[in-house]
Amino acid sequence: MANITIHPRRSEDLEACLEVLQKVYKDSGYPVNGPSLPFLQGPQTLVSWVATIPCPDSSQPSSNHRVVGHIALATATDTDVAVNLWRSQNRPEPVFVLQRLFVDPAAQGQGIAEGLIRAVVDEGRRRGGSVVLFALIKDQVAMRLYEKLAWTEFGTAIFGEGKGEGVEKEAVCYVAPDERSRQGSEEQ
Repeated sequence: MANITIHPRRSEDLEACLEVLQKVYKDSGYPVNGPSLPFLQGPQTLVSWVATIPCPDSSQPSSNHRVVGHIALATATDTDVAVNLWRSQNRPEPVFVLQRLFVDPAAQGQGIAEGLIRAVVDEGRRRGGSVVLFALIKDQVAMRLYEKLAWTEFGTAIFGEGKGEGVEKEAVCYVAPDERSRQGSEEQ
């Protein structure tokens, strides 16, 4: 991850994040409901990070870095399919949600997503909880990434707003590896 910086998202990063999210949506269809500022500023968001790379000729105001990725850690709500499934399995420990992960298609394959994921997992642990997420079955690249990083699948669920009224998609739910598992996967 040479020359990539990960730092908490600032308000001045939002426009650049939206530009990247629009590229991602055009490339992969993520997010399902399209890119928007409300998507980036969910009410359950605890903290968000961006990944940037040096860019001396940046079009982004007052910056010599270009935003290439984004991620957020959110509080758990029962409306999140991963949280709902996690809690239905009688798991009492605190839980947080990894969400809003995306990387500029032109910058993918450089370890940016892994660095962003590490920031979320570390913060979730610092706050005393596990970190869960869901990935839609259609997003096989994302699922392979989580599995490569030793996330554990704990079930499947149906994602869709207004179940039965909108587009419903099958999702796979994952939990971040515990510290021992993570260290073991990094040594391989």
